[in-house]
Amino acid sequence: TSQGRAYDVTPHWLTKPIAKTTRFEQAVADTTLHALSETTGSVLVFLPGEGEIRRVHSLLEGQVKGDCTLAPLFGAMDFAAQREAISPAKHGRKIVLATAIAETSLTIPDIKVVVDGGKSRRARFDPASGMSRLVTERVTRAEATQRAGRAGRVQAGDCYKVWTRGEDGALAAYPPAEIDAGDLTGFALELAVWGSGPEALQFVTPPHAGRLAEAQAVLKMLGALDFEGRITPHGRALASYPLHPRLAHMIETAGKDAAQVAVLLAERDPLRGVSVDLNLRIQAMRDPNRFGGAVNRGALERIKVETKRLAKRAPASKRAFSLGGHAALAYPDRIGLRRAGDAPRFVLSGGKGAIMPPEDA
Repeated sequence: TSQGRAYDVTPHWLTKPIAKTTRFEQAVADTTLHALSETTGSVLVFLPGEGEIRRVHSLLEGQVKGDCTLAPLFGAMDFAAQREAISPAKHGRKIVLATAIAETSLTIPDIKVVVDGGKSRRARFDPASGMSRLVTERVTRAEATQRAGRAGRVQAGDCYKVWTRGEDGALAAYPPAEIDAGDLTGFALELAVWGSGPEALQFVTPPHAGRLAEAQAVLKMLGALDFEGRITPHGRALASYPLHPRLAHMIETAGKDAAQVAVLLAERDPLRGVSVDLNLRIQAMRDPNRFGGAVNRGALERIKVETKRLAKRAPASKRAFSLGGHAALAYPDRIGLRRAGDAPRFVLSGGKGAIMPPEDA
């Protein structure tokens, strides 16, 4: 990993661990105020996600001086808002509250100070559920070095770490390899297209045999592989889509009408604080004003653009499917039968159990 710096960066650690009674966001806000009192120049604060950014923003409002501008920066923001966040402060100091998007992909010219919250959010595939989920973990040494380097791009800077020097030694060296943490279904499909097994390739990190077998089982369920594990014509068609094989199967089977549903399932949720009902997302695509501030308009626009692109290459719709029917094509192993009783518990067609929050049932 490149440190991404040209000048020296002075590290600062907490003198004692964060108290168990202190919320993470409060500790980050306190460290940011401390850094502001000791330094000059704009500040880049690293946080794991949008929720933490909004909470730290709320804590800092009213506590920073009038010449300081608070600027959130996360992936779901529209391009114009991101550009505004990374532009130099017009006057005074800018405090950019950012996710890992600012580690490597963006340059913020006048940053002299970094506050590293010490947490990172990454997708991990859960073999038990067959789904990927976002988990919040301690930052690794490589990530911490990369973040600190952002303070030394244009001149010597400072990095305030929201952990102690003793805790620093316990950090893992590097983030997990994608092949260890991610869903292997797409990878297994690519292997089948190439016509070779994993044993024929030299991997830096070889795939786990059990997880690869589970991915191949999903592909057989979708008809992408035959019973002997060889690629089928349908599988080759799925491999041509820039989508998870499940969603590609939905489009290949249902046609153009499935494009919007596939993109909605693949992209960031365009609604905040709203029931998980997929119907509401379809309604938001048609009438975003109905949902007011709950709508992420940048995400909606990306979904519309990608839907048009996919619909152009999708086959003609052969027959009409309901919204649930589209989803069932992609996830036939997750069709649920509600169990008896008041709690919204389900037994899935794949044999596993599931529970839904009561407000979404």
